[in-house]
Amino acid sequence: MTALVGELDMDTKAQVLSAVGRCLDTGTRAIIVDLSSLTFCDVSGLNALLAAGRSTSAAGGSLRVVNPSRSVARLISLTGTGGVLLACRGSPGEPPHGSAPGSPGTGQLVISDGMAQVLRLLQLDDGYDTAAQVATRAAETLGVDGLTVSLATGGERAELMWCTDQAAGRFEDLQFTLGEGPGPEAVRTGAMVLVPDLTRIRPERWPALSIEATGLDARAVFCFPMGIGAIRVGVLTVVRRTAGPLTDGQVRDAQVLAHALTGRALGSVVPDPNGPAVPADTPDSLLQAVVHQATGMVSVQLAISLPQALLRLRAHAYSNGRPLTEISRDVVTRRLRLDHNGNDSGNGTPLPVPDKD
Repeated sequence: MTALVGELDMDTKAQVLSAVGRCLDTGTRAIIVDLSSLTFCDVSGLNALLAAGRSTSAAGGSLRVVNPSRSVARLISLTGTGGVLLACRGSPGEPPHGSAPGSPGTGQLVISDGMAQVLRLLQLDDGYDTAAQVATRAAETLGVDGLTVSLATGGERAELMWCTDQAAGRFEDLQFTLGEGPGPEAVRTGAMVLVPDLTRIRPERWPALSIEATGLDARAVFCFPMGIGAIRVGVLTVVRRTAGPLTDGQVRDAQVLAHALTGRALGSVVPDPNGPAVPADTPDSLLQAVVHQATGMVSVQLAISLPQALLRLRAHAYSNGRPLTEISRDVVTRRLRLDHNGNDSGNGTPLPVPDKD
């Protein structure tokens, strides 16, 4: 039995992986990790335990944790990893899979069997290769028409990673173009933003979005922040084509999924003995990476700052009624070249440089 003492987080997770590696090197295949003296564990620490479990399984063994504190047990329960990590005691008083430990009414959070299956599917992959399958199953379980996952890239901005539905994708693109909406608000505040009917939002809340809402296929939008404390990782957004609220059970399922996705995002870099690990949010994996490329091109072409270049792109997209990503692709492929007024110069030739006095 191996005991962990103190805190398990980003700074100490490598020690856990090394300790498990030493056990495997000495021939130990049944590893039990005692967490009774572990005072703190965050999602990166939890991901280290999961990675250690995968390494042990690959070596033909098994790894289980025992005696987690209340806070650690709640983290395991919320992320749906109990079936993978916890030793099967089978005691009558053991909390069911998917529920937080404790007496009824005291922080208990029960998820549906469908969401528990989604979380298990999420655990099977080391990255986002199974994103389409996980996202589609999650949308079906939540009973919504579309689901998107966006990762925060600074401030209130979040860039699309997963998308299951055209209506959800168009709504996400519109938010990115306008720079406002329930998604950016969820990233900024760290709180859920539930909008059962987009056509009934107050105009002053999201002025530009309220104008566009009537023309959207998305009628109801519900955004769940991904993060821990002040750390903002991204946002999970679910969309319906018809107005109406989510049930309490659907909200709980979405909260748990957002929490699990937070762990995946923060723990996306796992030490690999065969080579360097690549985080899931590298520019090549972002669906809106083309926007960054176009922003840089406009910045150079017009000799303006990157924020100003992005504003020019957004303004051009909005005034022409086209998604920002489409405008950006046109810029990158040189089918579109903006002038100093944000208009298409039309010929793809370098713009004249004005004389200076």
